[in-house]
This record gives sequence, C-alpha cells and structure tokens, in this order.
Amino acid sequence: MLSTMHQNKEIDEESKKPEVILFYNCTKGGVDTFDQLTHNYKVARKTRRWPLRFFYGMSDQAAINAFILYKIAKKQKPTPRCSFMKVRGLD
Repeated sequence: MLSTMHQNKEIDEESKKPEVILFYNCTKGGVDTFDQLTHNYKVARKTRRWPLRFFYGMSDQAAINAFILYKIAKKQKPTPRCSFMKVRGLD
C-alpha cells in the first residue's frame, strides 16, 4: 500500500500486518456508516450524465451532514431522518 502519512515499514508483532493496514482498518468505519446512511434515503436518480450524478452525490452528502448537525444541536430525541429530509425538502 502507498501512504504519504506513513513513512516507516513497521509490522505489528501480534497480527503480522503493516502499520498502514492497521491504521486503515481503524479509520474506515466512517465510510461504511456514510454508505449505509446514503443507501437508506437517496436523493440520486439514475442518470448517465456525470455532472448530474456528481450533484446528486453532493446533495446526499449535504443531507447527511445537515442531519448530523441537527442531532448535535437538538438536546431532545431528534426526529427520524426520513421526516427530517421531508420537512427540509431534501427528499
């Protein structure tokens, strides 16, 4: 693996894996969670035009980021994500 962050080639004695692999495995959870959230409620529609597909991806990201900020700001139990998106016009 190539990494600009890891310069040394240390190998973990326990797992016999390079430190680069262990770091990747520790930090990939956010991507999996994000993919799961976008899979549940998508803004994207089927298209062959890449600029439109790019716009749909940005819209999905904005909707998830807005919901996360809403949950942080709200002290009580927040509304479900589906309701949040419908009220905000993101669905």
